[in-house]
Amino acid sequence: MKKHLLLACLLLFSLFQSVCADSIHLPTMGWSSWNCFGLDVTYTKIQGQALAMTKKGLDKVGYLYVNIDDGFMNGRDKNADTVIVNKIRFPYGIRSVADYIHKKGLKAGIYTDAGDNTCGSGNSAAWGCGVGFYGNEDMDAKMYFDKWDFDFIKVDFCGGLHAGIDEQEAYTRIREAIDKCDKKDIVYNVCRWGYPGTWISDVADSWRMQGDIYLGWSSLIGIIRENLYMGAFMSPGHYNDMDMLEIGRGKDGYGNFLTPTEEKTHMAMWCFMASPLLIGCDLNKISTASLNILKNTELIAINQDSLSAGPYVTHRFDSVYVMVRDLKESHGPRRAIAVWNMADHPRTVNVALTDLGYSSVAQLREAVERVEAVASVFNDTIHASVPAHGTLVYVAEGTRCEETVYEAEAAWKSCYQKIHGDKKSANVVSSSVCSGGVKVGNIGLGDDNRLEWRNVWSDTGGEYELTLYFLSAGARNVNVVVNGTNSVWITGCSSGSFNRLGNKKCTVLLKKGMNTICMKNDRAYMPDIDRFTLQFIRIPEGIRTATDNDVKKVDYYDLQGRKTSGTSRGVTIRKTTYFGGKQESKKVR
Repeated sequence: MKKHLLLACLLLFSLFQSVCADSIHLPTMGWSSWNCFGLDVTYTKIQGQALAMTKKGLDKVGYLYVNIDDGFMNGRDKNADTVIVNKIRFPYGIRSVADYIHKKGLKAGIYTDAGDNTCGSGNSAAWGCGVGFYGNEDMDAKMYFDKWDFDFIKVDFCGGLHAGIDEQEAYTRIREAIDKCDKKDIVYNVCRWGYPGTWISDVADSWRMQGDIYLGWSSLIGIIRENLYMGAFMSPGHYNDMDMLEIGRGKDGYGNFLTPTEEKTHMAMWCFMASPLLIGCDLNKISTASLNILKNTELIAINQDSLSAGPYVTHRFDSVYVMVRDLKESHGPRRAIAVWNMADHPRTVNVALTDLGYSSVAQLREAVERVEAVASVFNDTIHASVPAHGTLVYVAEGTRCEETVYEAEAAWKSCYQKIHGDKKSANVVSSSVCSGGVKVGNIGLGDDNRLEWRNVWSDTGGEYELTLYFLSAGARNVNVVVNGTNSVWITGCSSGSFNRLGNKKCTVLLKKGMNTICMKNDRAYMPDIDRFTLQFIRIPEGIRTATDNDVKKVDYYDLQGRKTSGTSRGVTIRKTTYFGGKQESKKVR
């Protein structure tokens, strides 16, 4: 009997671990009211969009959230200390909307501000003043999630600016309040209109990267370019938010619109960059062509890939960018490759397979048009012809090879934010002499201002020659640290100018599999960095290469299934992956 009970407990625990790992939030998919209705939200309109979402089959391909943005409130009841709902717009109350959405098999989202007032109030309209989270975090979280039963919340910061509060402190208090709620599995979206800093990954599920999107090609260009070098900041359950989708909106009152090719690029790049996908049009008026773009399951599969590997730029050919991201498995056989043409004319580019991390490709499919594309590969090179304003997204499968070039702009930057110009931060700036057209500067002068490449793969492990390409008017030093232990200094880095490239070499020891290379200087600034390259030398005598039973990686998850650093207090789930493919999960404290 005891054996049967123990076996049952072990099976239940194993199932629980699996559910925890599987419950990590993927990029949010759904619909949001702001781009379509602005402040003019009503019960009838929200109900109509939820109904249209199911009738048009959008829920069947993953669009589940129906989100109410600004405009539903009517001030705060100071006696009850609760947000008052506009009874004219929502005569049955706000909970009735969430209930209706849930009955459709969908999830319900809501809006507020981290400060005192909402953005739509202009800090003056009484209906939107005093309704924000500031000073009411615990009570409002209980109201939105336990009382009103919402599953998602977007938190703006217009009221935060008005109240003069610190965004990190404010958004962290809201995270703590959400975690106190009885309702779990809540998606928390931060809208600060710029990357807030690396702290945001410990707080929110997703965060806005820039100002509001608008209907037009120039808006898409600006948002995509802003996100080209942000892939290192995303991870499972934590995503860069490129704002709502403009697909299906037709022509606005100013004559602005997106062409069919531009709508396809919009969908392709939002999916490739793992942004939340929140439809912003009136679903009752959407054209069949736009609806089909939104329902492209091959692009959606890339967006929802559970590995959540950050994309990065491998090539820039003037107005054409080539990016890659792993799918399913780090350094596994499957990758997505995006070729984005922002020019006003068609372009053809040729990229060697080895530059994309492949020695050979067995399968190649183009996901935007959903066609086989292996014919695009000959002489071990992909030949991509891209229309004006167009994008190709290939899903490749083949034999991987070691990558030899690691761009500085693709690194995780420990001190980086795009909000406060007067605060310490690394920066990514244009440079015509650098390989990708950009470099990273203002780095060093403290361990909190370093660069990390966390995706450095070695097939066998061993010694490699590392060549660092840098720019500096005077001699500066770089401390290269591999896997947190092996350290070597590259000293006297001077190219004579911050507009001229120089290079220096050192030898590093990599382990078999995935490695992390860090570059830092705790005491002084480093040179601006363009990239580094790796060239295999040898496996030193006495160095044992990894076997199938050696640990490849260890991941930690909290009991809600969110990936953590492993240093969190309380009970966590430790998931160990071995080189042979075996995985083990264990509950630890």
